[in-house]
Amino acid sequence: MDIFKDKIVIVTGGAAGIGKAICEELGRRGAIIIAADINLDKVYNVVLEICSKGGRATAVHLDVSDTDAVEKFVIDTAAEYGRLDYIFNNAGINIYGEVRDMSMDDWKKIININLWGVIAGSATAFKIMVRQGHGHIINTSSVNGLIPYPTEGGYGTAKHGINGLSGILRSEGSAFNVKVSVVCPGAVKSDIDVGVPILNTEERHRRHVDGMYLFKMSTENAVLRILKGIEKNSAVIIFPFSARVTWWLHRINPAILNPLRWIMLVGFRYFRLKS
Repeated sequence: MDIFKDKIVIVTGGAAGIGKAICEELGRRGAIIIAADINLDKVYNVVLEICSKGGRATAVHLDVSDTDAVEKFVIDTAAEYGRLDYIFNNAGINIYGEVRDMSMDDWKKIININLWGVIAGSATAFKIMVRQGHGHIINTSSVNGLIPYPTEGGYGTAKHGINGLSGILRSEGSAFNVKVSVVCPGAVKSDIDVGVPILNTEERHRRHVDGMYLFKMSTENAVLRILKGIEKNSAVIIFPFSARVTWWLHRINPAILNPLRWIMLVGFRYFRLKS
């Protein structure tokens, strides 16, 4: 029997990318999905598709940067269904650019969505799961949450915060049968980079920036890796293989990756200066 069958599952950022693929796969596995996203029309279409194939899903409008709304949503969901088995704090955005080009508004936007949204979802779900004596929190971070890369200051800062939070919650939850995993994808064909702001760089250079990742894993394969990691109760779920190798090298000696960082930064600055 699949461990997700008949389980109550919240997925934020369920309208596109990895979040959408999570909803679709869990729908096939018999979970009861509450898919939340700021884009209600898109997440509603995801839910319609799941239900048309015999799955069970509900669409909810949610702006994860509104921590009060996130808290209320999680509490109301657990109250309506009588429990909360899984929560995927997955919603996020990206902004490319050097710190010298970032405004305070840029910082606030990415931290409010990528970090505060995860904090609100995790902290609220954690209390509920401690009381009920079970549950699993899955936070979507990134390989950028394990390894600092240039040109993604806000994104990397938020993702490092998610990794720290997840590790703390995993330790505190172990005595209460509350599990916590953090997902750290490398290059995945997700929608997070579609139309992403690239600060102080002309739009015509977007394809060159996106080309920094030549090989990307499909969201479908990414979700299979994620769910397998959850089944194993892995603390850190990192993929594809290239990301695992990079993390391994970083753990041996962070300086090993300095040439890669230099190449990334020089390449980015070429297009920045061209603008």
